[in-house]
Amino acid sequence: KNCLSITIGAVDDCGNPAAGATITVQLTGNTGDVLTGSAAAGSDGSVTFALACKDADSTQYTSTVLDIAGSVGWSSSDPDNTADVSIIAVPR
Repeated sequence: KNCLSITIGAVDDCGNPAAGATITVQLTGNTGDVLTGSAAAGSDGSVTFALACKDADSTQYTSTVLDIAGSVGWSSSDPDNTADVSIIAVPR
């Protein structure tokens, strides 16, 4: 049973999905538990983290995106591309 599911999306500064970007999140529970996980974004630039819990678990969690790392393609034949591309987190 999953008690928590978080989907995080990443896009480059042109708004394109950052497929393959590694997204790292941290969950901090009100009980003092700290959990960290990383996963690669899918073709749509998103990844879902799920936390399995015990029945009747009432822990409340705060989620924090620790890092989004990856690279995006650049083509000199496409004038809309720029060499300075960063990856940003976006709510889904």
